[in-house]
Amino acid sequence: MIAPPAAADTVLQPLAAIARRAELAVRGSLPQASELQERAATVRIEARQPDSRLRLAACAEPLEAQLPAVRSGNGARTVVTVRCPGPSRWSVLVPVAVESTVRVWTTTRALPRGARPGVGDAIQTTQTIHGFSNSYIVNLEEIEGFHLARPLPAGTPLERGVLAADPVVRRGESVTLLATQGGLEIRAPGRALTDAAPGERVRVQNVNSLKIVEGRADNSGRVRVDH
Repeated sequence: MIAPPAAADTVLQPLAAIARRAELAVRGSLPQASELQERAATVRIEARQPDSRLRLAACAEPLEAQLPAVRSGNGARTVVTVRCPGPSRWSVLVPVAVESTVRVWTTTRALPRGARPGVGDAIQTTQTIHGFSNSYIVNLEEIEGFHLARPLPAGTPLERGVLAADPVVRRGESVTLLATQGGLEIRAPGRALTDAAPGERVRVQNVNSLKIVEGRADNSGRVRVDH
């Protein structure tokens, strides 16, 4: 905190205004209102008012606020720097807490690794969390083409972090190899030697040459070979 004390006869800056400016800065960093509405989310933001013993000269300019350059976790707690740009220059560090209430899909029973949750496996519940997270699943259509990367006990909110994309290439299956050479796209038949989800690397044997190559699976299950 850099806050020179004000003279005894100086008009003082209301401390509540400093806290409000910090809250506005945090609110401005959250998703747009349309996304919050889509997620049926309400967010509560509360800044800790500076120490009542602090005497700061009233700022003649609008207060400025700066969030940390790097914010870790889900933003449950952060510290905002509120400053007066002049003529009486000062700055204050203001801790801000964030809490969200959001509708999420929660498992109704224990689900094993590899399961593909459906309507019978989860119900919508209201959760209150520290911070704000858009990682929760709000529509089961979001998890089509995905499976659980690890087992989940009953009563667990579904988040994107527990999901893995289903393979589009499976070991032993026939695939199309794609390669670009001299501006031309060359195709060849191949046989997958490993599973791969979209974007993952996969080893494939060229059926014609029997050569084993490596490439990356696309969304349609084709494999683009590295140069």
